[in-house]
Amino acid sequence: RNQRSIQNFSTHPKCLRLTVEPTSGSRTKSTSKALILPGSPFLLVWNSFLLCVCVYNAWIIPFRLAFDTSNKSIAIDWMFDVFFLVDMLLNYRLVCYVQDGELVADIKKIKYNYTASRLKMDLVSTLPFDL
Repeated sequence: RNQRSIQNFSTHPKCLRLTVEPTSGSRTKSTSKALILPGSPFLLVWNSFLLCVCVYNAWIIPFRLAFDTSNKSIAIDWMFDVFFLVDMLLNYRLVCYVQDGELVADIKKIKYNYTASRLKMDLVSTLPFDL
């Protein structure tokens, strides 16, 4: 296993730089504009919360369709839709990895990467169709 790690680090020096350099305590000039690092505790809590919201939606939407319940929880559904919109905005500040394994902290590149890859899917899935 160690030989494989040494081989990976020798062929991909960017990986060595990312694993050796501290990322949580120090901020560089490019990451000082309120960017969210991939391993941050905030991101872990936020993604866990969104997972709970997705599980709620996975149970409640079919239940409502099957049993035609009243719309008492419509405020909760709208609040969860707002959380998904906030998640879309946070994705514009999420530091991401590109194909070479390089950590990208440039805001313009992050915005372009998110817009080109996941923005359309997030918009369609967040739009409330129950109007």
